[in-house]
This record gives sequence, C-alpha cells and structure tokens, in this order.
Amino acid sequence: MLNVEALPYARVPIIKFKAQDGLDFVFDCDLSVNNVLACINTDLLFTYTMLDKRVRPLIMCIKHWVKQRRIHKTFRGYLSSYTYTLMVIQYLQYERVLPCLQSLRRVQATLNNDPSFAVSCDGDVYDCYFYRNVETLASFGERNNRSSLGLLLVGFFHFYSNVFPIDKGVVSIRSGRLLRKKAKGWDTSEDFRNRHIFCIEDPFDINLDLGRYVNDYTVQDILEEFARALQVLQTSGSFAEV
Repeated sequence: MLNVEALPYARVPIIKFKAQDGLDFVFDCDLSVNNVLACINTDLLFTYTMLDKRVRPLIMCIKHWVKQRRIHKTFRGYLSSYTYTLMVIQYLQYERVLPCLQSLRRVQATLNNDPSFAVSCDGDVYDCYFYRNVETLASFGERNNRSSLGLLLVGFFHFYSNVFPIDKGVVSIRSGRLLRKKAKGWDTSEDFRNRHIFCIEDPFDINLDLGRYVNDYTVQDILEEFARALQVLQTSGSFAEV
C-alpha cells in the first residue's frame, strides 16, 4: 500500500491509500469497516454497470476528467468521485440508457416482504431495495438509445451545462428523475456544512446531500469546466484536449 492516510473524524471514517497491481497500475482505494450502506451502494453501482456496455467506460472517462481538472476533492469544496458517478447514472437514466433500479418491481417486492426494504445501519433503518435481475434488462439501453459512447460523453456535458436546473433541481438516481430542492427542503442553505447549492441525493441515505460542501465559488468552477469540455468536444471532438 502507498500513501496511507487515516480519516478517523470523517462522517464515515475511512483509510485512504493507493494500491499497485502486477502491471504497475495504481488504484485509489478507500477502506471502511462495518459500513453496510457502502457495500449496498457498491452493489447498486456495479449492477448499473452490468446493464449496458457503455456505462462503465463513460463513468471512467468522467472520473479521469474530473481528476485531471482538479474538481473532485470535497475538502476543497468540490464533488467526490462517487458523486460524479451518480451524476453519470442520472444522465443515462434521462437518456433512457439505464432504468431506475430502485423503482422497478417495488410492488411485487413489497408483497414478497423483501428484507432489503428495512436494512439497519448505525441505529437507523434504510430502504435499500433495488431490482437485481440483470438478465431481464439486458437489452434495455439498446432498445431505447443507441448513441455511441462519444455522443453520450458530449451529452453528459450538455446535460449538466444546459439542461439540469442547478438552482432548483436535485440529482436522484433513486427516483430516476430530477427532484426539486423545495420538495426535499433543500431550497435554503442551513450552514457551511449543508449549503444545498449543487444537490445530489444519496441513493439510500436520502436525507444526505452529497453536494453539501460545494460553495458559490466551486460550483462556478464546476459549471465552467462542464461548459469548456462541451465546447472543446463540439469543436474538435477530441477527448484528449478536454
């Protein structure tokens, strides 16, 4: 392990480190203990990547890009890599490449007393249901949207530059659609830890705004980077220049 750093006072205490494989690739890793929601979150995201071959590379493109543009550190007032992943999934739901797994077959699951509707974690109970039968959704994206990975990349930047209403909207992959800040009580800023400027709802801890650390200055940086990337891609079509 390389660059080991403990964050014991974070909302979810973790150890951050870098790991290197046999091919000399270096990976950023976060390690936590007894974090049930994190495991379920990981399972949810993995399931989404299994639904369409374009999902994983698009997420990797965006995660690489935000790291190069230095807009991915929450302690600096930006969004986390995980949060950008949720933004990609929300965009792909909007484009009908992905369904909303947390809303599919809920009635049937309720009738079957699915235990995932009530998962205990740190003294609280969370609705952690999502549809897991990947095989039945294998052709969902191809039926509804056959855009290439390149077009979806351009579309991502267009969506968050021109479509997503940042002043009123909330990214919510749980609902599969944009929510309104007012509906969640996030239309007013509470304090410096919960500014609710760029709102992204956690899929399971739905009272948690993952964009709560973004401020007026960093949100402008993020939006300018989105607009810049869109302009470059529309002009040159080269991701290397983005």
